[in-house]
Amino acid sequence: MKTGKRIFFVVAAFGISAALAATTSIGVATGRGNFVVDDTQVSGTATIFNGSTLETGAAASDVRLQEGIDLTLASKSRGTIYNDHLVVEKGVGRVIANRQYTVEAGSLRITAMDRNALGIVAVQGKNQVQVEAQSGSWNVTRDGVLLARVIPGRALAFTLQDSGATTPITVTGVVSVDSGHYIITASDTGTRYELTGQNFDSLVGKTATVTGTPDPSKTPFGGASSVLVVSSSKVGAAAAAGTAGAAAGGLSTGATVAIIGAVAGAATIGGLAAAGTFSGASSQ
Repeated sequence: MKTGKRIFFVVAAFGISAALAATTSIGVATGRGNFVVDDTQVSGTATIFNGSTLETGAAASDVRLQEGIDLTLASKSRGTIYNDHLVVEKGVGRVIANRQYTVEAGSLRITAMDRNALGIVAVQGKNQVQVEAQSGSWNVTRDGVLLARVIPGRALAFTLQDSGATTPITVTGVVSVDSGHYIITASDTGTRYELTGQNFDSLVGKTATVTGTPDPSKTPFGGASSVLVVSSSKVGAAAAAGTAGAAAGGLSTGATVAIIGAVAGAATIGGLAAAGTFSGASSQ
């Protein structure tokens, strides 16, 4: 009987702890005009709990979380807010992170790697995501594989394929060899990838474009982000990537090289603040 009571007390305590966690405030949302928090229309300010959803209307809304995280959802955006990450479901989210914080967009995870990092993530349609680092570096991963590191002043565009699909990566950069391992360093982000599957002697010391599939079962050499099993390679930059970058109105050459699938002609998010996308939110 005593054992039964102990079990009851443990279960009851666990239930109380879970309930408290679900109802503990993690921050406050502020906006001009009306916005929706957890399916309830509010104006002015609202308390944010772990897992709260926030949807903006004609104006942006700010969220100040505990421990140094400031979020902004642009007008006509929707996201789910947690203490350690933001899920951008539609529209545009901006994060100022004083600690490690992650933004999820589709199957991508975009994580602040530096203190006081400022990043913008835009979800366009069902399969396009754009990431801009205004300050600090941001790692972009999928299924635990590092796809790119977005450095300050750069923006990258991604096209997402269906979950579980083979997702080739196309990279342009200089190829080098170190202790028998071939490495390509992406010219636009500095991300390093180890190359396998072909003989790359003719590419060493040259700018080349390679396409390959990440192999998560292999440990990359010398600090590379992942191992690519290369299906095609050639000397020189990809012409399509350069054209897309020029047409993107601010994305640097090579920034729209396919990271997941092929990206072409994606609009830059660099001018969002200037265009008033975040207007209407309170000043940080």
